[in-house]
Order: sequence, then structure tokens, then C-alpha cells
Amino acid sequence: MSFIFDNMSNLADELIKKLEKTGDPIDQGVNKFKWTNRIFRAKNYRRAHIEVLDVRDTKKMWIMHICIFPHLDDSSPIFGFDVICGANKITGVFHDYSITGDKDHFMVKWFQQMSKDLVWKKDRELPDWGKRIFSTYMIAAGNVNTDDELEKIIDFSIKSMDYYLEAVGTTIHNTCFAKEHNYYCKNQKINEHTPRFLINCGYAEEEVKHFTDRYLFPEVTV
Repeated sequence: MSFIFDNMSNLADELIKKLEKTGDPIDQGVNKFKWTNRIFRAKNYRRAHIEVLDVRDTKKMWIMHICIFPHLDDSSPIFGFDVICGANKITGVFHDYSITGDKDHFMVKWFQQMSKDLVWKKDRELPDWGKRIFSTYMIAAGNVNTDDELEKIIDFSIKSMDYYLEAVGTTIHNTCFAKEHNYYCKNQKINEHTPRFLINCGYAEEEVKHFTDRYLFPEVTV
């Protein structure tokens, strides 16, 4: 048994329940993949995707990815939360309210205020593609293996999702932010780690590319 795996699995279950309460599940063909993928749509957000890749038995790894996009006429930030776990530590945790149409959005300010006092044993350096889309207040930490740090991650992620789901959809404009959403997706797809890991788990490169383009970070056409 792994304390890290058990706690993260319980966290994933709780966050899925929050999306189930706020949105309607949509299939989009994502259920054909052999790992957990849930997609939701709601009146106040365009798309919420949670992915859980549980390969504890074969790879000693557990990964969760969550991304929530506002509707295209909403200047709210994009919610992103990723956790990569080994049996004895979280090797990477990344969380951000990524700016789309308004750098001074009240949700961005909330995230800045709530995250500014979080201190991690080891900060993670962001790659160039990440620096282009993530806010300067982003949480990026590695080598998390203490009870205190784990509790911080769990508590803040729950509080952050609750706030996001309540606040998103309240800043509607006569403007389309599709360009900003697509810029976010284009840069996310530069990240080689997720597709490489899926390929290492035995999934075909073509299948992984289709999953990344169509389901993980789909661009919009308007």
C-alpha cells in the first residue's frame, strides 16, 4: 500500500464528484480509451476534462490531469491541475489559473492571494512553453513526500476547484477568446512528457497523438 497513491486516488474521486454535481457528462468518444477520462459541460463552463492514468501495478506511477475551459465569451482563466506520483513521492504537481482575456480578472487575483504563501521544498522550473501560458503565480513543485506538503496540495486543490466552479461564467463579454484558448492548447501540446509516458505504457503513438489532439487539448474553430 502507498500513502501517496491512496490519498491521490481519494482526491481524484472527490474532484470528479464536484464535476458531476456542476456539469453534464459528455462522451465525445473518449470512453474508448483504456484509462479513466471524464468530460463535462455546464452552463458556466465550456469543457472540463479529468484524466486518471493508474499504472500502480505495472509502472509504480499514478497521474491525474484536470483542465477546465470557460465558455469562449468568458474572460475567466483556465483551470489546470496536474499531479504525477510515484509510490513514495509526488514527482510533480502543477496548478494554475491561466490567464486568457483579463490579466486582472478577480479569479486570477484570488489565486494569486491564496497561493502566495505556499512554500515548497523543491520548486519546479517551467519549460519555455509553460512560461508562455502559465501565470507567474502558478504552483509548480516536485519531490513532495511529507505529510505537510501532501495536505497542502489536497486542501488547496479542493478549495481552488470549489472556488473556480462557483466563480467561472460570471464575466461574459461581447468578445470571443478562442484565440487565447487555442494558444493555451497549442503550447500544452508541446509538452512531450504525457505522450511519452502513454507510449511507454504500451499505447500506440498514433493513438496517443489522436488522444492529445482530440481530447486532451482540443482546439476550437469559430
